Amino acid sequence: MTKYLYDKSENNLYIQSYTSHSREYLDNLAEKYNLNKLCGDCKSDYEKVLNITKWVSNLWEHDGWNQPEKNDADFILNEVINNGRRFRCVEYGTRY
Repeated sequence: MTKYLYDKSENNLYIQSYTSHSREYLDNLAEKYNLNKLCGDCKSDYEKVLNITKWVSNLWEHDGWNQPEKNDADFILNEVINNGRRFRCVEYGTRY
């Protein structure tokens, strides 16, 4: 696991977290889905988490029988946003 610390000088999205993904993967994910803009007016890390959670929640339409081909946040978001696919609720919280 890689540990990234929140950097106040960059005011970026990478709050202290643990992930198996590289910083490049996370940067690409944030850029592709405009996550930094989504959190631009946030005054705390908690607000950032809430904004992203609300965004993902608004994408969610449950399909209790459908599992994605890959357990990857970018793949799942792409399938939902661009292809109209629906998955189980657990997939919307994946971080691997």
